[in-house]
Amino acid sequence: MPHRDAPDGPVDVAIRPEAIAIGPPGDDALPATVRKASYLGGVVEYTLDTPVGALFAISSDVESPHAPGASVGVTLARHGVVVVPPATKTSGPA
Repeated sequence: MPHRDAPDGPVDVAIRPEAIAIGPPGDDALPATVRKASYLGGVVEYTLDTPVGALFAISSDVESPHAPGASVGVTLARHGVVVVPPATKTSGPA
């Protein structure tokens, strides 16, 4: 995964919504629960509750959408996922 020369330690991860793949729950997937699903014609937008926080995902699989409350598994594509240096906290203007 591209890491932008980040040093060892905590990092933030930027994930494009279309890089989140939604499938059945499983050992190799992050468990998630569908909080919201919105059919938009060519795609379905999802809000997913996961152990790492809420995720926003877009899926082109409109033939078999996941209903709110469904248990699913989340995996990441090889594209659209980037490690970035962690955001620094500031105490406000000097």
